[in-house]
Amino acid sequence: MKGKIPVILALLVSMASPAAAATAVTSTAPAPAPNITVEEEGRLIDTTSSPVIMHNNQPYVSLQLLALSLGYDVKWDAKNATYHLSVTNAKYPLILNESAQFVSVEPKYSILTSLDSSRLLGGINLDFVYVIEKDLPREPVLVVEMLNKDQTVLASSTKLLKKTQGTYKDFILGDSIRLPYSVQTDREQVTKLMADDYTYRIKIK
Repeated sequence: MKGKIPVILALLVSMASPAAAATAVTSTAPAPAPNITVEEEGRLIDTTSSPVIMHNNQPYVSLQLLALSLGYDVKWDAKNATYHLSVTNAKYPLILNESAQFVSVEPKYSILTSLDSSRLLGGINLDFVYVIEKDLPREPVLVVEMLNKDQTVLASSTKLLKKTQGTYKDFILGDSIRLPYSVQTDREQVTKLMADDYTYRIKIK
C-alpha cells in the first residue's frame, strides 16, 4: 500500500561511540511527544503503544508500528541488526486499522457471461462482520481490491462503514474483470481457478 505520512519519519537506531558521547551534552534528550499524530491518506495511525519521540527537534516513529499499520510483515534480524519488511503473503491480507476490526470475512466468487457470450466475467464479493469499538467522527471507507498472483490490482470497490460503536454484518460487491478461461469451462471449475489465480485485499480509510 502506498501512502504519504505528513510528518518526518525516521528510525532512531544508534550505538553510542566516544565521539557521539562527546556531542551528546549539546543535544536534547529523547522525549515522548503524544501530541504529534501520524496519518496515512487521512487515516489516523494509532501510536498509543509506541508514541512519537522528539529528539533534537525531529520526530521519530517506531518502524515496526508504522510498517504493521501499512500492512507489511516485519521481521527483526538481531544477528545482522536488520529489519526485513515485506508485503504480507497471507492469502487474504487485511490492512491493520484501529477504527474497525474485522470479525470474519467470507469471499464469494461471482461469475457472469458477457452479453455476447464470448467471454467470462468474474469478481470477488465479500460477506463480512466488523466491530466499531468507539464512535468515530466520520464513516470509515472500506476499499476492496482484487489482485492477481503478481499482486497487481485489477479492480477495486468501495463502501462506507458505520461510524457508531457496535458490531455489524455487511457485504460488498466487487467489480468484475474479464477472465482468461474458456466460456465452455464448468462453473465449479472456474470458481476453483479463480480462487487459485485471484485474491483480495482490504483497506480502510
